[in-house]
Amino acid sequence: MKKIFIFIISSTIYLSAITSGIYKIDDIPDYALLKKSFKPFDTNDRYVKKHYKVNYENMIGKELKAKYAVVTSNAKNDEYDSPMNKVILLNTADAKYKKNVSYSDKFVRKYVSLSFKVDAKTYQDKKYWYSDNLDGFYDYSYDLENFAPSDYDHRFYDDNKSYGVSSDNDTFYSSKDIFILKSNSVKVFVLSSKWEEPKIPYFDPRLKEATYKTMQQAAIFRLQTPRKYIDILNIPKKVSFWQGNKEYALNNGDFLAITKKDSEWYYGDFIYPDGKFISGKINMDDLSDGDTSTQYITNYKFKIFHSINKQDDENDNLPMGAESEIYAIRVYDKNNKKIQTIRNAGYLTDQNNTLDMIDANFDGYEDMMIYSHDGGAGPNNGYNFYIYDPKSKQFEYDQTLSELTQIQVDTKAKMITAAWRNGAAQHGYEEYKWINGKLTMTKQTVETYTQNDEIQTVTCVNQKGKLKCKTIIEKDVNQ
Repeated sequence: MKKIFIFIISSTIYLSAITSGIYKIDDIPDYALLKKSFKPFDTNDRYVKKHYKVNYENMIGKELKAKYAVVTSNAKNDEYDSPMNKVILLNTADAKYKKNVSYSDKFVRKYVSLSFKVDAKTYQDKKYWYSDNLDGFYDYSYDLENFAPSDYDHRFYDDNKSYGVSSDNDTFYSSKDIFILKSNSVKVFVLSSKWEEPKIPYFDPRLKEATYKTMQQAAIFRLQTPRKYIDILNIPKKVSFWQGNKEYALNNGDFLAITKKDSEWYYGDFIYPDGKFISGKINMDDLSDGDTSTQYITNYKFKIFHSINKQDDENDNLPMGAESEIYAIRVYDKNNKKIQTIRNAGYLTDQNNTLDMIDANFDGYEDMMIYSHDGGAGPNNGYNFYIYDPKSKQFEYDQTLSELTQIQVDTKAKMITAAWRNGAAQHGYEEYKWINGKLTMTKQTVETYTQNDEIQTVTCVNQKGKLKCKTIIEKDVNQ
């Protein structure tokens, strides 16, 4: 088995205009391109005649030695729910350079991630990118903010030595085959200055003319090989990477640029530091350590690939009441033919690692009810429901049922109840029935404790498809 090993550093840019693929990073800033792509920087001293000598440094930094980058597009971010692009810098530095970051999953990875957003509205014709968390990539060579305060006075510094830090709000540019990142901070040196003596006694002299030298960081990325990358898969452990029948080894800290995926495999490219790549696939199960349990229900067999059961004294990230995490559920028919794979369905709650099966839509077929989360400080625990479809012979995720908390399924009354609590002052109870194949709320009661030591109870009943509500306010007898 061949071993593949590199250091990487990654970033995330919230955009939609960048073409995904492999990019070449300029070693030296292209002054002509930067001048063409951005408006001249100005210190905004309205009454001063200004002259500038513009200087740029490579934002990537000499220590990193990254000459190529991988860019993906169309990945989704839950917090912003918008398309984003991820940038992976291919690091050719030797083993002396190590930038290890310990994540909550306890893996130590050989890359540094950074999330960016691009603001193209606030500054009208300008585009401004900025990071959520600075962690080593942005202003890589130095931190400009540590050089000097922004509110400095020229008169208290000698010429050629005085400097300050200003902000540039025009820091992002992109076209079809190129994108540029500039640092927001600009170090401004005063090379020479002319002062005008005040005409009124005791007034300070006024700066009339100045020559500045500006120092700013920039990184220019030029598209070399367009590829339809949709996301980046960070490798948490040693796994097999298959190119046909040829097996390679990827290690903790490596990555795969994903081109597509199905229920069993990630397909994509491993990119070398010189921009060359090989295409292959990684089995999803190889990314996790776990056990497999088997469960038989009616005419189906379930093979459940899950994490190793926790010990009583083990400090893990499982929700309260969970015994193990489900990585995959494979469903087989009575002829042992696999008909479906369900990924990341939730958690198992018993040490025998079996699924809870119940007829949640009262159609005579058993459905899957899988523990999804606890209620934290409150009782708002929930389950993921997978409803069996006799036409497709598959279990389909039901979002409506899965969003209910403290859910109870009464198969005799053919009714579903749910409850919730919003802090100590409000809680609710709901009843549902399946009407014409749709889960419908038939009753809701919400109790709220007010600041006037009163209890407000709102009861709503479904009448001919509409909820009719009644409010009762009573004094809290316990106060």
